[in-house]
Amino acid sequence: MKKEPIKRYSQAFKQQVVREYEAGASATSLAQQYGIGTHTTIKKWVKQYGRFGFRTEKVVIQTVEDQVEVKEMKARIAALESALAKTVLENRMLEATLTVASTALKLDLKKISATHYSARQAREASEPQRRPGLVRHQPPSLSPSRATGAMACGRGPAHLGNGTRAAAETSQNGSA
Repeated sequence: MKKEPIKRYSQAFKQQVVREYEAGASATSLAQQYGIGTHTTIKKWVKQYGRFGFRTEKVVIQTVEDQVEVKEMKARIAALESALAKTVLENRMLEATLTVASTALKLDLKKISATHYSARQAREASEPQRRPGLVRHQPPSLSPSRATGAMACGRGPAHLGNGTRAAAETSQNGSA
């Protein structure tokens, strides 16, 4: 098995190749001319010793329709990035507001909100679909045991909601 020799190039040789590259020769032709492994070796030298860096030229050939499509896509990307930035700012503002309100009220509103939201999602999933714009409101039924339960928990008739205070007071007093 024959071992391939490791090539080491002097700094002066590397700088000469870089000068020729900067004068206009291609990296591939220089690699072939001097027997250098690949053009990537020359790229490294240009990056290390060159004054202008490695020159690259990207040529894109497109039809007019492709150019219009790319322009529209760039505009759409810019609009979406702007909308995302706006949404992120709104979210941060709402989180800050929630934090300030939680501190002021000495409650964990995030926990309360998440519990309420989960219960609402479960309720909406079990209800049949309604027509848009149609809102049906049915006041909760109030049995005497429920009213006294509310009184026993110390929240009083105000907790039971609008329209049920009289029923709660009636059930508490025992009059019909």
